[in-house]
Amino acid sequence: MKRVVIIGAGTGGIILANALSKKLKAEMKGGRLEIVVFDGSESHVYQPGNIDIAFRGADPKIFRRPITQLLSREVRLFKRPVSRIELDNRAVIYDSGLKMDYDYLVVATGSVAAPETIPGLAEASL
Repeated sequence: MKRVVIIGAGTGGIILANALSKKLKAEMKGGRLEIVVFDGSESHVYQPGNIDIAFRGADPKIFRRPITQLLSREVRLFKRPVSRIELDNRAVIYDSGLKMDYDYLVVATGSVAAPETIPGLAEASL
């Protein structure tokens, strides 16, 4: 069996997992393919909704959903963060040393705001 591991259940990770499961459904049902998503969160936050929260006073709860509601049933979700990727061994490490091998790996961890990395931006953003 081939295994696709996707690290991250943000918008990109969820869209990719669902698209792969739809396109490769026959392989999944035949036991020839497994799609696994790792994410340490219980819920997915639709980040573009932050604009509505900030400028229109929208309720933040409407932009949050359990990840399990967003993923195709064929996709396995591990509600655990990955602590290390072993590229040479084609494996991800999670839960204090547990290991999962993969044939294909996608890192879809999203972005993190880091204004301090651009000189002057953090000070000007106050």
